[in-house]
Amino acid sequence: MAEYGTSTCTTSLLPVDEALALIAQAGFRQIETCGPQGYFDRWEYRSVAFMRAKLERAGLRVRTVHVPVKGWALGDLDDDVRTRAVDAASASLTHAALVGAELVVLHPNAWRGSTDRAEYETVQQRSNEDIAMLAESAARVGIKIAVENMFGQGIPRPGSTMTELRATIEGLGEHVGLCLDTGHCLIDGLSAAAEALVAGDKLFSLHLADNDGSGDQHLVPGQGAIDWAEFRSALATLGYRGPRMFEISSSLTSSLTELLAQQWQVAMCWESEGH
Repeated sequence: MAEYGTSTCTTSLLPVDEALALIAQAGFRQIETCGPQGYFDRWEYRSVAFMRAKLERAGLRVRTVHVPVKGWALGDLDDDVRTRAVDAASASLTHAALVGAELVVLHPNAWRGSTDRAEYETVQQRSNEDIAMLAESAARVGIKIAVENMFGQGIPRPGSTMTELRATIEGLGEHVGLCLDTGHCLIDGLSAAAEALVAGDKLFSLHLADNDGSGDQHLVPGQGAIDWAEFRSALATLGYRGPRMFEISSSLTSSLTELLAQQWQVAMCWESEGH
């Protein structure tokens, strides 16, 4: 069976016990911790015993950890912002290893709104340096890292293609790979299937979400414009066996229970179809 899980971004505003219970009740047994406002961003300040007890009670495993929001700005042109981002990302590596996660998903840089060519090259170089340093830190604590593809939405942005990201991680070690976000591909007019094939053996993790191409809406697969049959065929071609994490935003039109149930239904449907 494929390794489906869900990101806690769906439930990040709930109390921890309630959130984990809802995720488990939907059928999931593994999660990616994430959440720009929720308690999961603050877990590094809790004891490992606290985290493990909560997870064990819910019957869940942290399979992957998304670097916290304050760690998104790798390579930033502001040295203070950049330093804080590297420190936060580095701390999340230790946190993830202690809680038993397999890998940490990194953003190569933060959204700036506009990027001219000279700025692009500077941010890219600084980001590459930060990722290389974090790769060394990850090796020391015994955890993998996966660099996620970003989107520019019509504006040049470093790290938006798997070709560029493969070059970024070249030579950094067997523990360094890529996380493909399907929604980010569509926003930039890219085929998620084609990008997965470019990632190839360096594809370590997936963020599964849909949109209509106009923005990062984090919809349940099938509610947007991504060609999921083509994407899943690409995964089958690769023989992909890594984490498949749904990354679905909470919604004003669906309850959290419904959103989690919809994700699980998609996973079970895909399982029944064979890839």
